[in-house]
Amino acid sequence: MPNKSCCIIGQKIIKHEKRNDIFEPVQEKINTLIDEGYNEFIFDACGKHFNDSISMVIFMQKLRQRDIKTVCYAMNDENAVELQEIYDKVILHTIEKSKKFSIIDRYQAMIDNSDYCIFYIANKSGDLTKLIDYAKDKNKHFINIAQLKTD
Repeated sequence: MPNKSCCIIGQKIIKHEKRNDIFEPVQEKINTLIDEGYNEFIFDACGKHFNDSISMVIFMQKLRQRDIKTVCYAMNDENAVELQEIYDKVILHTIEKSKKFSIIDRYQAMIDNSDYCIFYIANKSGDLTKLIDYAKDKNKHFINIAQLKTD
């Protein structure tokens, strides 16, 4: 079966109570994607809080379905050994630009290598919001979990 991949991109800081609110919609979306044949999930090494919410769901599913693969994009090799113990594949993505642009370029590479994108972007403006436009321009399917209304 060919890989269908999904990248996960989100803001680093998510309030604890908001993480609880997004867990269920994230779990539902991941389960739907897996049912649709998505078997590769791409993370960023720097995206902590949102990645933590999603990775828990994916790693639980991975215990049940061994064909699920996890990929991590990292900026340098400082923590590559540690990351290789967690993820199936680590891609080092370094660019000779400022750190800010390296992160955006890395996110764009993650989008380029994905069929679907799960975002958590709560801001109405800024560099991360441009990633949604980038995904649209690349004809990628996506969801922004931050825009879901939860009761």
